[in-house]
Amino acid sequence: MSTLIEATGALHIRVCSSWDDLEIVRADWDSLLTASSSIFLTLEWLTAWWRSYGSGRELVSLLFFTPEDELVGAAPLYLDTRNVALGRKLTLLRLVGDGSGDSDDLDFPIRPGYEAACAEKFLSWLRAYKWDLCVLATLDENSRFRKCLLRSLGSAGWPFLETRSPHLFISFPESWECYLKRLAPEFRPLLGRYPRRLRSKHQIQIFRSTTQDLEKNLLKLFSLHKQRWNARGGSGAFSNPGRCQFYREMAHNFSGRGWLEFWLMDLDGTTVAAQFCFRFRDTVYLLQEGFDPKYANEKIGYALRAATLEHFIREGVGKYDFLAGADSYKLRFGAEESTYRNIEFAKASTRGSAYLALDRFGHNARQRARTHLPQPLMHFLRRTLGKANGARNLFLRH
Repeated sequence: MSTLIEATGALHIRVCSSWDDLEIVRADWDSLLTASSSIFLTLEWLTAWWRSYGSGRELVSLLFFTPEDELVGAAPLYLDTRNVALGRKLTLLRLVGDGSGDSDDLDFPIRPGYEAACAEKFLSWLRAYKWDLCVLATLDENSRFRKCLLRSLGSAGWPFLETRSPHLFISFPESWECYLKRLAPEFRPLLGRYPRRLRSKHQIQIFRSTTQDLEKNLLKLFSLHKQRWNARGGSGAFSNPGRCQFYREMAHNFSGRGWLEFWLMDLDGTTVAAQFCFRFRDTVYLLQEGFDPKYANEKIGYALRAATLEHFIREGVGKYDFLAGADSYKLRFGAEESTYRNIEFAKASTRGSAYLALDRFGHNARQRARTHLPQPLMHFLRRTLGKANGARNLFLRH
């Protein structure tokens, strides 16, 4: 049984304005990652993200040290902007990893016992820094730092808005057979009978990508994902060259650490489906997938996922994380629902706090509407919120 230490002595902050400054503390950074930390807090992920999306952005990452110069926490942040009205912008502080739609489960990596001290030191530093709004997205609902930060914001009298976003995952049982029994009877054939039927009609090979074949297989993933979305009238995630670059660098980083779970399926010698996952400790995260729409009726996507889920259960993986979003298909796989917490805050009596107050009004109105109002009144509420947004924009022009 581990005991949390309590921080003693005043912390000091070192500000990193280049990624090389963070690379210097890589070993110490790894020591901050506790059993509850996610893969999205590793420097392998964050480095790939910053090199792919950081161009034109200003890094403002903080390192928290004890008086003995021991690293006990980090705040990987960067400056961004948010358009509000008539060319006016707010200056935002955001977590590295946020803003591209790739990262989940972000946070400040902090040594247990130092969360409150880091939260207080963070707000102290922010008092002297020029910014309008701090946006901390997809924090774990059990994050100790999140709870300490909210207490510190309340003590400081700084306004904040906390919202929730859904997050679904499968908790694996001890066997594949036990997992199948959890599923609805009408859904089980998609993971059992359909894959067997596919094997009776085609020569199938399901394999994990090696480091040597990584570039070739990534191109297959990009193509299959694009085909799937084109068939639905969309362009897909990999129409963005920055995302392709990010996947390449992140995949090589993860492969070098043994974290990559990139699986593909060949049908009669041709790759028709791909599932891009990674594993950190006892959790496998699903990030992206693609399949050839010509084989949609043969349920090839289900066949590949069934094979990988069975493999992970047999290897003793504890959790399969679908990440953000409450898509109905995740529930059919027996997913449980949790939430991420998103915090926006500003200093009191500032332009950012005015924006936040009106944003909170809109959020609360939407929540009340979803909970209490009959559908015919929703149109009236939308008109009301439209006027509120107009008032907010007018205020921010001055």
